[in-house]
Amino acid sequence: HSGEEGGRQRARARLGRSSGRAGTMATQHASLKRLRPPLSGFIVDGFNFCEADVRHYLLTHAHSDHTCGLHASFDLGTVYCSSVTARVLRATIGLPEKRITTIDVGQSIEVEGVQITALDAGHCPGSLMFLLEHLATGHTALHTGDMRASQPIREAVCAALLRRGLLRLCHRCNHSPSPTTSAIAATAAATALRLRSPV
Repeated sequence: HSGEEGGRQRARARLGRSSGRAGTMATQHASLKRLRPPLSGFIVDGFNFCEADVRHYLLTHAHSDHTCGLHASFDLGTVYCSSVTARVLRATIGLPEKRITTIDVGQSIEVEGVQITALDAGHCPGSLMFLLEHLATGHTALHTGDMRASQPIREAVCAALLRRGLLRLCHRCNHSPSPTTSAIAATAAATALRLRSPV
């Protein structure tokens, strides 16, 4: 077992080193981790902010600044992530498979009346954005996490939004304008205009 634990420690160290530029950690504010009603049954990348009434934890990717607070004995709910991220969590943290539900790019699952669709974030292998749709009210949120704002990634996001008849982003995790979300909005507007224009 000591060899296995040593392997996990080395993997955690590599994961920590690969988590981004120095000083660019994920926001650690509780108010930004839990989604607003009617999606408040979900927390994204917020294992330091677990709440008794939340059983659904979305994880965008396995970099250490997003898994803060997640440990092998985590038993407060289900972690939803990509299959690549799930493999990393099992190898580095020792999170039991029974605690993980995988969802990969292009797939959708329904959880307590909310449809969750996984979109490619392009940030690292297995990284996801989550598009959440509250089926009873139509309330929609897009949680980008860390994403690469390249043209293909933006176009995939826009296509997902446009398929659902959404003309603008309904939720952003940092509550302030950013180049990334501005780029997505501009691409969405251009794509919508192309779709409406006669050929």
